[in-house]
Amino acid sequence: MVTTLEALPFLDKKIKNSGIVQSAADGSRNLDQAQYDDFEQHVRDRAFFYRDRLVTYLNANKALFPSYGNCEPVKNNSIGIYLGPR
Repeated sequence: MVTTLEALPFLDKKIKNSGIVQSAADGSRNLDQAQYDDFEQHVRDRAFFYRDRLVTYLNANKALFPSYGNCEPVKNNSIGIYLGPR
């Protein structure tokens, strides 16, 4: 049930060259600005939620992940993987 609820905002949307489009009975149409802003905020909220859960889990289980938080900061890190201590 939770998986279905998590998926609902994404099931009728596709990313195409013209932007994010929403499926409709007569084809598809681009999202208007308000719909796009709401969708973007939803995606951002979910990303921060899961990021925070991951950081909490890693901090609570440091014995399982000894390298987490013990590496040197990388200058010019273009991939953004290292979450670092909070």
